[in-house]
Amino acid sequence: MSKKTLVWATALLLVPAISMAQTTRKPNPSPNQPGYASNFEALDMVEDGSFEAATPNPFWNEASLNFGTPLCDAGSCGTGGGTAGPNTGIWWCWFGGAGAGVTETGSVDQGITFTSGTTVSLDYFLWIGADGGGADPFTVEMDSAVQKTILSNDAAFAAGYTMDSVDLSAFADGAAHNLLFRGGHGTVGNTNFNLDDISVTITAPPPPVGGAEIPTLSPLGLTLLIGLVAGAALLLMRRRQTT
Repeated sequence: MSKKTLVWATALLLVPAISMAQTTRKPNPSPNQPGYASNFEALDMVEDGSFEAATPNPFWNEASLNFGTPLCDAGSCGTGGGTAGPNTGIWWCWFGGAGAGVTETGSVDQGITFTSGTTVSLDYFLWIGADGGGADPFTVEMDSAVQKTILSNDAAFAAGYTMDSVDLSAFADGAAHNLLFRGGHGTVGNTNFNLDDISVTITAPPPPVGGAEIPTLSPLGLTLLIGLVAGAALLLMRRRQTT
């Protein structure tokens, strides 16, 4: 068999093998694999969420109608007869506590930025140590818009510090926003809202579906490829026998 005939025979076997090839997509890295960022750092986190930097606080803006600041430790504010105190550490945020017949409003706030497209969960611990009986509000606000309101008669927070969460994903746009907590009481009675250990949990979006295409052979294509190799070897053997 001539060399030209051998080339044509090889090509005729190779074409159907290639035509039966199939492609698969290389998967993108999963959240547990290298190359995939599962969370974000730095600007996405609440600064001094446990208030241990004390007062005046370098991270929080502080305001209180009667006390100048709602940030407290037991030495400077007392414990309201056991109805106020920290969840962890020695500092916490105490809204209220001015006594019956006195109106009190306090707040803490700071600027915060969430990476675009992320899922954002704001977590904090709240304890309503005393209820003045006036359904006083505690609010979580973003850019002066109330995201959640908890009233002083909510029994879920009466026994001690309880973690609560607010979804802030709507603010994950890469822009600066203002996070604010506010609380206090009217003149009906004394209410003590205790806030501590604020944090933000940020989850990155999943990787896009699909990836680079990698050609693979179907079972039939693999069979034809094996036949191609065997046929080519047979043709070479016969060519040697005729020369």
